[in-house]
Amino acid sequence: VTQVLGGLYSFAGVPLDVLEAARERGGDVHLACQFDDEGTLEESSLTDGVAAYLTGWRKFKRDCQPIFGAIEKPIYNLAMGYAGTPDRDDVRFWYGSEAVDDAQIDIKTSAASHACWGVQTMAYSQALLKPKQRRFTVQLRPDGDYRLLEWKNPTDWPVFVSLLTLRTFMERHRL
Repeated sequence: VTQVLGGLYSFAGVPLDVLEAARERGGDVHLACQFDDEGTLEESSLTDGVAAYLTGWRKFKRDCQPIFGAIEKPIYNLAMGYAGTPDRDDVRFWYGSEAVDDAQIDIKTSAASHACWGVQTMAYSQALLKPKQRRFTVQLRPDGDYRLLEWKNPTDWPVFVSLLTLRTFMERHRL
């Protein structure tokens, strides 16, 4: 899914070392959140930077009281020929005063939000055969806070299908 979405944004002009550091940080934060959710986190292994993002994740969990059905479980859409790994699926949690049932949550560490996050979560929902599933991103911040975003754009699926079709065409014709 993330490779298909690569056509939606450009990192031109961003130094490779900055991109690599951001990628590594995101991976480390994802693992810390996963291990924290599974109760296997060795806190002494965390860098200060990762610990700050984990503080935001824990704040989200304290505020929203999520119950995770699946954590980092790979999925595959056989009909469309793509795969991905939703961060959290089959999630129940509190969204303000509203109880949300069967949501999907993706975790991000980038400073700015991006509309492609909605496209990404819709691709996962379609692969899970849950096209009406509510989709969210928890955007973790380096100051230990978070932002919860819900994705509702009805064009998210057609955008993903268009990108997937274009990628398949280019691969088939070696373009």
